[in-house]
Amino acid sequence: MCGFHGVFYNSKNVVYGNDKFLPLHHRGPDDYQQKKINKLSLNFFRLKILGGEFGSQPMTSDSNLWSIVFNGEIYNYKELAKEMGQEHLIDKGDTKVLIEYIDKYGLDNINKINGMFAIVLYNHSTQKLYLIRDRFGVKPLYYQFRDGNLIFASEIKSLI
Repeated sequence: MCGFHGVFYNSKNVVYGNDKFLPLHHRGPDDYQQKKINKLSLNFFRLKILGGEFGSQPMTSDSNLWSIVFNGEIYNYKELAKEMGQEHLIDKGDTKVLIEYIDKYGLDNINKINGMFAIVLYNHSTQKLYLIRDRFGVKPLYYQFRDGNLIFASEIKSLI
């Protein structure tokens, strides 16, 4: 069960603070990564289940168009990889398949993704952020606006 926290700043001249948040180490004790992209700051705590060394997040698509943090499981990731003709991605885990699928087909085909998930996607070209949950809301995704900034997390305690 991985965990993430982030801030999408509402300023053209971002000066990153220390992005205080409740540590989510208990959600992912195997790895911690932080990434800052334009107006976005991402923190990811990983529990290694799929993808081995290739599953580290935040992850960027091969085209460098999308970045993602993802909590959950994509049940049909093997089928999605085959649909793209990229079966070699299967061994890299469901997150890699997911980001390359979105890169290839866009958000219009997100309904083909079967699983339980909370996804944070950032488009580097448009500088837009997308928060996406599974149809039944199994995986939590919390957000709030504070001082004009969008703060989001996979656990509500990190927003308080």
